[in-house]
Amino acid sequence: MTIREVRLSLQLEDVSLEGHLAIPEDPRAIVIFAHGSGSSRHSPRNRSVAKRLNEAHLATLLFDLLTEEEHARDQASGQFRFDILLLAGRLINTVDSLAARGETAGMKIGLFGASTGAAATLVAAAQRADEVAAVVSRGGRPDLAWESLPQVTAPTLLIVGELDRAVIELNQRAYAQLQTEKRLDIVTGATHLFEEPGTLAAVADLATQWFARYLEANDDARSTPTIDLSAEPGGRTNRKLPNKREMIQAVIDEEQEPWIIMKPSREDPTDPEPLCIFENPAEQTQAKTEIPVAWFQNRELQKIKDAIQQSLGRASAAHR
Repeated sequence: MTIREVRLSLQLEDVSLEGHLAIPEDPRAIVIFAHGSGSSRHSPRNRSVAKRLNEAHLATLLFDLLTEEEHARDQASGQFRFDILLLAGRLINTVDSLAARGETAGMKIGLFGASTGAAATLVAAAQRADEVAAVVSRGGRPDLAWESLPQVTAPTLLIVGELDRAVIELNQRAYAQLQTEKRLDIVTGATHLFEEPGTLAAVADLATQWFARYLEANDDARSTPTIDLSAEPGGRTNRKLPNKREMIQAVIDEEQEPWIIMKPSREDPTDPEPLCIFENPAEQTQAKTEIPVAWFQNRELQKIKDAIQQSLGRASAAHR
C-alpha cells in the first residue's frame, strides 16, 4: 500500500506546531494523535499504532502539542503537562484546521490520546461534538477531563494495562462518568507504557477496530469481527437474550471453532464474563442480540471454553 507522508506546520493562533500527516490509499477517515507528557510527534508507541491505522486505510496526524521552547520549559518545570485546557485548545484548533484543509476536508475525525493527551482529547471531543466521531485513550488520564466527560458524545474506548493499577482505577471512575457509548479494555500483562511483548499490538488492534466501526462510512468495508455496542451504555439490554446453555452445548458437541461473546459485568466493567458462543459473527446477527460484546477467536480463549464445558458438566450432574 502506498502511503503519502507530509510534514507540515500547523499555524494555531499564536503558535506554530510541527506535525506529520500520513494519508493511505483510499483514506476512509483521519485520526489525530495527542501525545502524553514529555513526548512528541515522534512517540514510537503512537507511531506504531498510527502505522496499523494506515494499513486499515485511516489517515493519521501526529503533531507536537508544545513548541520546542515550551517542551524544554516543561521538561525542566512540568509547567505545561497538566495544562489540559491549553492542550485541548490546540487539539481543537487542529480539528478545525483539518476540517478546512483540502485533502482532509469532509473526512470523519477520530482522536487517539495517551496519558495526559487522552484528557485533552476528551475535552476536545466534548467541545467539538459535531466533528469528533470517535475517541480512543491509551493509558490515559480521563480523570483530568472530569467535568467534560458527561458532554462527550463520541463513542469512547478506554485502554489500560493490567499492571497499571492506579490508572485502571482512574479509568473505571471515568467510565462511570461517561454518558456515551463506551468500553473499558484491560490489556493483559501490560504496564503503563505497553512495553511488554505483544501489548502494544493489542492496543493497535483494539484502536483499529474501534475507529473502523465508528469512522468508516461503508459498513461493508469492515470484514473483521469487532465490538458490538448497540445496547444501552453501561452494559444493559432490554432485548431477551438467547438460551445460553443450549448455544454453548451445541458448539461443544459439534466441536466447532466457535466465537465466544464476552460482556462486561455490571458491577465491574473490567471483569468480562462469557455470555454465549457462536460459530461465526453472522449467527449473532441472526439471534438479534443487542449486548456490549467483544469478539475473541476460540484459540485465544481455550481455557474459557474448557471452564464452560466443566461448568456444564457439573450442572448436568447436579440435575441427575
